[in-house]
Amino acid sequence: VQVSGHDGGTGASPLSSIKHAGSPWELGAAEVHKTLVDNKLRDTVLMRVDGGIRTGYDVVAGALLGGEEFGFGTVAMVAAGCVMARVCHLNTCPVGVTTQRPELRAKFPGVAEHVVNYFAFVAEEVREIMAELGYRNLAELVGKGNVNLLPRSDGRAPTKTDGLTTAFLTDLPESDWVAPGPVKSGNAPP
Repeated sequence: VQVSGHDGGTGASPLSSIKHAGSPWELGAAEVHKTLVDNKLRDTVLMRVDGGIRTGYDVVAGALLGGEEFGFGTVAMVAAGCVMARVCHLNTCPVGVTTQRPELRAKFPGVAEHVVNYFAFVAEEVREIMAELGYRNLAELVGKGNVNLLPRSDGRAPTKTDGLTTAFLTDLPESDWVAPGPVKSGNAPP
């Protein structure tokens, strides 16, 4: 099941769609996970979340809300050399990332090691957060929305959100469902 949020994208969409469409993936992930567990369907599918996922914190938050796979789009493109010129669909990418024109492709600055390095840092951040929370692998986190990911150091709640109810994000259904072992891509060999 793919849950995509409103944030992210390569910038090839019309500006009105980028600015005025969609909802955060966190809302969709929590709702999808809850619905699948309530209907005893959770172990029949993998849930993938994307839409502005950029950091290890985002991966851990996505896992807590039920995500098992995570899509990194824009940030991987930027790591490869994209400058977000928003002309992907015109075949005129100024740095040669999204074009088939040989003279523009020659300008491509990307190196695979930049993308690999970025994901190594994301993985390290995920490991640090999991260790801080007392978990050994990502599968243990999946669907545990009641884990307090970032407690405030001073113990106070922000005043802007005093009346905000977020129970639907954290009060996920009690069930005997457990993520089926290590989280892996649906395309990976067993």
